[in-house]
Amino acid sequence: MSNDTKAITTLVVVAFIILAMVIWGSAGADIRPSVVSGLFTLAAASAAAFVAFRQLRKQAEQTIAANRHSEAMKLKKEVYADILPALKQAAKTIGEVSGYLRTFVSEMNTAFHFEKLKHPARIPNGRFLKFNALMGEMSDAVTALMSFTEEWEIIEPRCDLFRVALAAALHDVGQSRTDYQRDLMLAMPIENAEGKAYPWTALNLGVERISATTEAFTDLIATVGSYVHDIH
Repeated sequence: MSNDTKAITTLVVVAFIILAMVIWGSAGADIRPSVVSGLFTLAAASAAAFVAFRQLRKQAEQTIAANRHSEAMKLKKEVYADILPALKQAAKTIGEVSGYLRTFVSEMNTAFHFEKLKHPARIPNGRFLKFNALMGEMSDAVTALMSFTEEWEIIEPRCDLFRVALAAALHDVGQSRTDYQRDLMLAMPIENAEGKAYPWTALNLGVERISATTEAFTDLIATVGSYVHDIH
């Protein structure tokens, strides 16, 4: 029972007692039994009215709560509908960067083993300019997703947590990229103006080290992806 209900109940009981005392004191002995009967009838009617009032109030509160929940769910559906394209784009670009790097490392290792055996090796398809372009697309997509989470934070407070997590993960990727891309720039084949790759060999690249740093870098990118997945 709420404080307001308790106060109303107390007020009604006190008023009823006072009324009973006044009527009892002014009534003669011959009509007091009728007064008692009337007071009991009044008390029963008051109790019934009070119970009905409480039920109506409870129903009204439940209706208001249900309407609020319905509106909240409707708004959350709108948030999801708006943010879904940004989620898909972020997930797509993250997968493309990781896939591109893993494919390059796989092709680089294959070429290295072939060259060690003195066999012709196929030059990897990975190019540094393409890597840079994919990283730019990923950064733009994740930043756009962060803007959505800021816009809808008032409706879904957890959006703030995801935005902070994405910002931190993207920052870690950016810091690691500074050192990593120096090695990648030297490791990836370079093309001339005609689009043909200059002579390239994997023997002097430090294949194991580049493989390890690529694994570490893609793990950081995967962290960004995990936050995107959590939002989804």
